[in-house]
Amino acid sequence: MTISGFLDQVRGVIDAIVPFIIGLAVFVVIWGILRYVTHAADEEKRAEARQYIIYGIIGVFFMLSIWGFVNILYNTFDLDRNISPGQIPEVPQLTGSDTESDCDWNLDGENDCE
Repeated sequence: MTISGFLDQVRGVIDAIVPFIIGLAVFVVIWGILRYVTHAADEEKRAEARQYIIYGIIGVFFMLSIWGFVNILYNTFDLDRNISPGQIPEVPQLTGSDTESDCDWNLDGENDCE
């Protein structure tokens, strides 16, 4: 597995998780509203439901604000979201008598020595 393949997998996982987390925060808000309505007579339960609503709204606000801020930065600086394998920085290889030169290590822990 190459570095670019690994980064693509990480991006795919993050892209799948973020909508789930936003949906979870919206669910917390809805859950708090339902608990607030169903326990209208009990002051303690209403206070607990109010906390759910507040935490859910704060969570949705921060997630959407950060997402918007990242998009503002992306559009302001005209960044390219696609990285070709040639643009990924590489760690310089050490040369000398104690090291193997012309070896490339991959993420599986194997080396490709010539």
